[in-house]
Amino acid sequence: MKTKGHRIIVSIVFVSLLLALTLGPGLAQEPEGRAEPQGPVAVEGIVGTKFTYQGMLREDGAPVTGTRDMVFHLFSDDACTTMVGGNISRPGVEVDDGLFSVELDVWADDVNGQGLWLGIQIEGTTVGCQEILPVPYALSLRPGAWIEGERTDWDAIHAVNTATEGYSYGVYGKSDATDGRGVFGRASASSGVTYGVYGRSDSTSGAGVYARGLDYGADLILGGNGSNDDGRITSDPRYASSDIVLVANDTIRLDLDNDGDGEDSDFEIYDKDNHRIFDVDESGQVTFGGTGIAAFPRPAYDSGWVTLGQGATASRSHNLGGDVDNYVVDLTCRKSAGGGAGINNWGVGGDVGDAGEYYGAWWSNLTTSDITLHRWDDDTDCPQVRVRIWVYP
Repeated sequence: MKTKGHRIIVSIVFVSLLLALTLGPGLAQEPEGRAEPQGPVAVEGIVGTKFTYQGMLREDGAPVTGTRDMVFHLFSDDACTTMVGGNISRPGVEVDDGLFSVELDVWADDVNGQGLWLGIQIEGTTVGCQEILPVPYALSLRPGAWIEGERTDWDAIHAVNTATEGYSYGVYGKSDATDGRGVFGRASASSGVTYGVYGRSDSTSGAGVYARGLDYGADLILGGNGSNDDGRITSDPRYASSDIVLVANDTIRLDLDNDGDGEDSDFEIYDKDNHRIFDVDESGQVTFGGTGIAAFPRPAYDSGWVTLGQGATASRSHNLGGDVDNYVVDLTCRKSAGGGAGINNWGVGGDVGDAGEYYGAWWSNLTTSDITLHRWDDDTDCPQVRVRIWVYP
């Protein structure tokens, strides 16, 4: 068999490849007069990742009849020097009067919008390097393409992954840029309840949107475009009774003035009439007013009822820190048995009776971490004491 002077005239049918790798089971163009789909379209099969190559083979100017071993390669340059993917071998290709046709399987990742050329070897001899040209509609699916059209009550692009197991994605977006966005969503209408990105999960243990950053990076950022544009989380505007619930396996933490620019930073709670009733600023100062929170203050520390024998001393740790000058301490006694005075303040601070007996209870040695409780030797009304500490600025 002669191998010199092979001449190949090629016609490439590339429609099936581009539609398989970019549209999947979607429609390239609707027939005229077809009704718009109102829900998901059932798909019986998925278009394969292959395309058909047709050519004519001549040897010494004469059309070939017989079989030939052929190897095809994809390249990213017009000289066919930089290979993309591996060899596509087709041994024993039937050639009839010079005409042959083969189906070539390729990887979807290799057909990503880049220019591609097809190199051909027949019986070990390289005989061609030809650019692969897409069909016109496939051009709208290359990188940088713009797809636009009016689709009322339907999707401009609709993708469904029907896999029921594994980490599968309906749409996957990625950006390698230092200021990139993997996925960008925008609702441009200036009125109405619109969503730039809408996520939904039908699983009782799922989430409509999952966001994850690096360990010390942000998982979710609420964007702003100016000094008066605040990040905002709201209940569902379509359901008046919807609540916002924060659920944490451990701590919920708020960092005020995290950028350290000195701007006033506060954690605030407002009532239904837009009156501020609670405020914590970046320095840790706490203020509150009005009904509700102010009407039910809680101590920062409560020892509970501590049993003390006559003449006994007990130390309690509160670890409140700060400045003890901002502490307010309350001490209460309790005697419930033997005709006692119940919960009382009899002899609080200690006292001396007419017969010279010492009775009552008191506290001492207050620090930012501890307090000491005492009961006098002759006391009969403070077998139990309770100390509570409030901290005020």
